[in-house]
Amino acid sequence: MIMYTATQPLFFAPIYMMERFFRSDFVVIMEEAQYSKLGHQAKVDICTKAGRQSLIMPLKNRDRRPLNEIEVDGPRRWSEKLVKTLKHVYSKKEGFKIHGEELCDQIIDWARTPYVTASMIGTWTMIYALEKCAINCKVHMSTDLVSPRPADASEWIVELGIASGGTDYLGGGVALASYIDPHAFLHRGLTLHTQKYVMPPYAALSGLQTEADVSFLDPFLIGGRRLVRELISPQR
Repeated sequence: MIMYTATQPLFFAPIYMMERFFRSDFVVIMEEAQYSKLGHQAKVDICTKAGRQSLIMPLKNRDRRPLNEIEVDGPRRWSEKLVKTLKHVYSKKEGFKIHGEELCDQIIDWARTPYVTASMIGTWTMIYALEKCAINCKVHMSTDLVSPRPADASEWIVELGIASGGTDYLGGGVALASYIDPHAFLHRGLTLHTQKYVMPPYAALSGLQTEADVSFLDPFLIGGRRLVRELISPQR
């Protein structure tokens, strides 16, 4: 069995996606996916002492164009604001003392890239998350596997899996219940699996955190790699 998952580029991925990556042999980043304000492509939450706070990546012309065509709006100004927020929230925590300064320098470097897009930032933050949390999940880019992309989402995910050697697809319950067509996978010999993840609670700055839709940055900058892996590894 070769398990794969596929996702749009995610801005500092939420914890439940980290669990999905942990269970997968590889992830395909769908860089031509269309922007949706309902996803984590440009917005994710952390937990401060005052409660949940959104980290938002400002985008130019936020419409349903592909993410690899949508520029970050004022990337240098945004990166400086993001770094300031992370230092203010986490500077006294163990995880920040280990990884914080390096992460902040990396964010500034990303923002200096000419013509930086939502897809690029999402991809870079996903790869950073996998590397720093020691998750052995290979990364494939959709444009390297299938071009042009099929219009149907299920057919696209199927073709990406076949092109990269996957045999089993791990998807989220909402996607599988709403827009994924199981027959498209079964017809091509792929097996579908539904993610069933219940996150163990952890001590966030705002109190005990039980919701897995916050960014992995929250436990990572509190307790480092160890805490993130404690939250995602018991499910395997």
